[in-house]
Amino acid sequence: MSLSLPTYGRSFPGRSFKNWEVTAPDWHNRAVPRRAVVATAAQVRRLHRPGFMTGTPARVLIVDDDEVVTETFARILRLEGHQVRTALSAESGLREADASLPDAIILDLRMPLINGLGFLYRLRACEQHRATPVAIVTGDYCLDDTVSSELDQLGAEVHFKPIWLDDLVDLAHALLTPNRRPTRRQASLPN
Repeated sequence: MSLSLPTYGRSFPGRSFKNWEVTAPDWHNRAVPRRAVVATAAQVRRLHRPGFMTGTPARVLIVDDDEVVTETFARILRLEGHQVRTALSAESGLREADASLPDAIILDLRMPLINGLGFLYRLRACEQHRATPVAIVTGDYCLDDTVSSELDQLGAEVHFKPIWLDDLVDLAHALLTPNRRPTRRQASLPN
């Protein structure tokens, strides 16, 4: 399958967009329409997403007690071609993880009753979820070192809110990339 990238009347020397550049042979001074660049970037991402060649969309679970955040994240990742399930609490997230067996989980740290750390302990206790990639997206900038080291041992990457939508897409892609670097805990888990 070949990808045809549109060319426009302006070049951006030194500006790389996901390993390709927007260039044009004629160097006119027309502005590049933003929606065309965004659409082309989305086309490139779709070609490189997990499951593209097999036609199987990646399954992503989003667990966050803020419904607006959850739905925004879900909408963006669905536009990227992922199959997204959501949960508004850790308990429902654990049930959803058991039912849907997600390929990746995006999780909030601060939730009522069971927080993200409690969710991770329960998730990693299940054999089928020990290697599932998890990213914590939190607004808590004051994580102490013990919590950070526990999250690292449980195999979770920590990212801070606010998170730009492009960063969310990149985060999901990184979680779903088969050759991503395993954390120390995941590398030491028995098969």
